[in-house]
Amino acid sequence: MRLRRWLEERGRGERHERQIPFDLGGKRALITGSSRGLGLAMARALAGAGAAVVLNARDGKALGAAAADLAETGYEVAALAFDVTSPESVGEAVRHCEGEIGPIDILINNAGMQIRGPLETFRHDDFERMMSTHVTATFSVSQAVAQGMIARGRGKIINICSILTDHARPSVAPYGAAKAAIANLTRGMAADWAGKGLNVNAIAPGYFRTDLNAALIADQDFNAWVEKRTPMGRWGEVEELGPQPFSLLPTLPVSSTDTSSMSTAPSQPRSDPARIIIVMGVSSSGKSTVGAALGRALHAPFLDGDKYHPEANVEKMRAGTPLTDDDRWPWLTALSAALKEAADRKGVAVGACSALRKSYRDFITREAGEPVLFVYLEGSRDVIGERMARRKHEYMPTSLLDSQFATLEVPDPATEHVLVVPVTDPVDKIVRTVTASQDHLRTFKRWQ
Repeated sequence: MRLRRWLEERGRGERHERQIPFDLGGKRALITGSSRGLGLAMARALAGAGAAVVLNARDGKALGAAAADLAETGYEVAALAFDVTSPESVGEAVRHCEGEIGPIDILINNAGMQIRGPLETFRHDDFERMMSTHVTATFSVSQAVAQGMIARGRGKIINICSILTDHARPSVAPYGAAKAAIANLTRGMAADWAGKGLNVNAIAPGYFRTDLNAALIADQDFNAWVEKRTPMGRWGEVEELGPQPFSLLPTLPVSSTDTSSMSTAPSQPRSDPARIIIVMGVSSSGKSTVGAALGRALHAPFLDGDKYHPEANVEKMRAGTPLTDDDRWPWLTALSAALKEAADRKGVAVGACSALRKSYRDFITREAGEPVLFVYLEGSRDVIGERMARRKHEYMPTSLLDSQFATLEVPDPATEHVLVVPVTDPVDKIVRTVTASQDHLRTFKRWQ
């Protein structure tokens, strides 16, 4: 009860006024099934963040009314009436949008329907309609939109699942089966398209007040069940789900500038999904050990930065002479190129590199041309000094540790794309921490 009261107090007065700290200016989003309900709420939220939105529905009258309502608010909106269950209609509509309205940067597959009934008497044609409206439509629209996204090397796709993706209730088995199929299709899309610059995710909403749920909302017993099982003790409102896609759009550039120019930004928000992960820190912090373990966990290539030093750098370090920036740039260039090539080939790549200064991390990100996640192994001089004394490095004498700490500019998660983990954590815990911080990494691990 105390948890429910806390959640209610926290949400009171904020439900319709939540500020969305994203700028999607210059981006275009197609939302299927968006003439009402959750689809319209998400379209409104995206438009409020600056995106041009393209609404879709089969009902031209309802679609026109929704588009007019958004346009009246001052948003940039277009309407496309097409049947998501028809591959021909989908193809024609997407070609029209890309050619006449503008390229699609974001796709939200929201179109859906509900037919309730006992499974033993459920009509075969109704079952096929459910599969077509949910699964076939998600496949057809995603495939058509992905053509342009792949050609541009970027794009975001969000598929709408349901709480019934993983839970069963009487009279809705076909709906749950369709949503579960979308969840697995989402994983497959991510596995196929991640290496081509596309980011694919799914949202599984709980119980919201929509037309689709009108019969349930009118059922007092079901209302009581929803209120009892939900911490906030009520149904969700569509305005609350509207901003949720933003949590899955972290790598969209935050200006109207083309992505090719934005991708060279010196630092990225911490939430950015990254195909390139670099374990960083001073010598003897365990970069190679952690990086190799992370590579194994993700079935990804591991590149040890030490192997990319030119021989002149190796000789200087072996002699106890600290490297200068002029020594480091060729090394960082070679390592960045190798990581980029490995990520293009395998979908994700892991590297180990000291990356002590922010300028080095910025350089690596610019050379990669895409977000790079830095995993900083944080430890004190005493702890790492003890480690260094116990090990024998090929060419890094203990005398250079002080110079490394002097050079180190500790990365700031507030301004850089970095995950800070204690160097004293066990290697398997660090690996779990990294994969848990980046949802898309679990997809790589599962599907490679």
